[in-house]
Amino acid sequence: MISETKEQRPTLGEITQGILSGEITDIGRTLREHNGKLAAERERATRVVSGKGVRVSLDDWAFPNWKRGEDYTAEMYRQ
Repeated sequence: MISETKEQRPTLGEITQGILSGEITDIGRTLREHNGKLAAERERATRVVSGKGVRVSLDDWAFPNWKRGEDYTAEMYRQ
């Protein structure tokens, strides 16, 4: 699915540069818009790949046992 995903602009790096340069002043709005674009693109790519017969869903991006502030390793994912 990653190969089907198209990069969203501005990228997080470009947003960071804009924040540091003062070009972006409404940081919260900019990050929310960026997150919305990423989510929409993830949904689009999931539909395209599913249409090609690949079993994939948005649930594949969920990590229910993730805990903020703790390392997340492959070992934790297998448990």
